[in-house]
Amino acid sequence: MAAGFRVFLLPWWFGRPDTDPAPPLQASGPPPADRVELGAAAQRLLEDPTFALALDRVQSRLTDAWRNSTVGDAAGREAAYRLHTAVEQLRSELHLMVANGKAAERQE
Repeated sequence: MAAGFRVFLLPWWFGRPDTDPAPPLQASGPPPADRVELGAAAQRLLEDPTFALALDRVQSRLTDAWRNSTVGDAAGREAAYRLHTAVEQLRSELHLMVANGKAAERQE
């Protein structure tokens, strides 16, 4: 599935079929162990305009891919739907981290 999935993504995701995706990012260190610090870090991500723009652009491209898919491209629509849902889950996880951090802060 990965090879076919890549073929599906490249034309609309990167704009050119000969473009490879960027290498994976390397974390600068481990995430904060403290729930309050983790929540604050998640809050900074949610408030970062570049990060928000990137997520919005990804979801917009996925929505466009779904809307512009051909009748016979059920696999492409499913892939776009799953990726769109994954972005929503990322946002939800960040909001959960923020809420958990605030709850931990109130308990202190």
